[in-house]
Amino acid sequence: MKALSQDRRKYLIIEALRELPVEVDTHTQMALPMELGISQATFRKWINLPKGSNTDIPGVKLVHIAKRLGKTVEQLCNDVPNIKPFMKVLKDPHDIASRFNMSR
Repeated sequence: MKALSQDRRKYLIIEALRELPVEVDTHTQMALPMELGISQATFRKWINLPKGSNTDIPGVKLVHIAKRLGKTVEQLCNDVPNIKPFMKVLKDPHDIASRFNMSR
C-alpha cells in the first residue's frame, strides 16, 4: 500500500510518531497494535486512512493512541467536518415544526 501524504490522510498519527526519538518510534509502532488488540495490518490501515473515508478509528482506540503519543484526539484528526451547532442552524429554535415541514 502506498503511503498517503499528510494533507491526504485522515489522521496525523504518522507525524506524531515521527516526533518521537527513532528508537521510541520503532518500539511504539510495534507495541501500539498489541496494546490496542489489533493486528499490525489494521494499524497500518488506520494510520493511512484517506480524508473523507467512511472508516474511522474507534473512539476508545483513538483516545488510547493519543494518550500514548502525548497528543489530544483533536491533534491527531486531520479531517474534521464543518458542523454547525444545532441552535445556529435553526434561526428560530421555537419554530422546529415548520423547519421540518410539520404543523404544530
